[in-house]
Amino acid sequence: MNTFNLVPNRALALMKNAVAAIIVIAIMAFVTTVFAGEGHDHGDAAPVATGAGSPRVSSHSDLFELVGIVDAGAMTIYLDRYATNEPVTGAKVEVEVGTASGVAKGVATPQADGTYRFEHAVFKEAATLSISFTVVAGADSDLLAGDLTLPDPRAAHDDDHATRPWLRWTAYAAGALTLLAVAAVLVRRQRRSDNKLATYLVAAAALSMSATASFDAQSGEGHDHGDAAPAASGNSPKRQADGSVFLPKPS
Repeated sequence: MNTFNLVPNRALALMKNAVAAIIVIAIMAFVTTVFAGEGHDHGDAAPVATGAGSPRVSSHSDLFELVGIVDAGAMTIYLDRYATNEPVTGAKVEVEVGTASGVAKGVATPQADGTYRFEHAVFKEAATLSISFTVVAGADSDLLAGDLTLPDPRAAHDDDHATRPWLRWTAYAAGALTLLAVAAVLVRRQRRSDNKLATYLVAAAALSMSATASFDAQSGEGHDHGDAAPAASGNSPKRQADGSVFLPKPS
């Protein structure tokens, strides 16, 4: 065999393998972008869970105890008798929310499970709110008040994905270094086994880079990653077997 032509032939083989790797990466990136584009779901929507991490306001008087938990722009209000934890149903609960731009008012809607629901746009943005509740239950009435802090939901998402660029560029750099190593092997050695090694290394680099592209596309901002485990909390309001509602007493 003419060794003079061996290096060009192997260089041609390397170019073919590199082109194949680029095609694989392009296909993976295209497929994952189409099926997992920004704002698309990756599974069934998870049930709404109001765990310990949900923003909440709590207040009590000698008559009533109230806990309001905010989720998805709405507040679920748990109301009971302070002394007995007996649920208070059929009451009228007027809500007044003080914001930097003014006051938002409304009446909470009674729910079938004995809670009350109050929806308003003020619960969709990060803010610290002063909230008062006017409760009228039969002959009893009272005024409860408390402060509610709503965190910025985008902040937690940004922190969660802050390290992804490092992962992406690390994988790309590893793939590029692998391809350079393959080129060096082909230039410095002329044994047939090196061509097989080069093929394996190029395939490994392509797999690494395409997997990273797939991960980025599926985990981009605004994506849902399937079912989320319901939040469990020992201090969340809970409906007891006898129908009463357990509400944690403020510390």
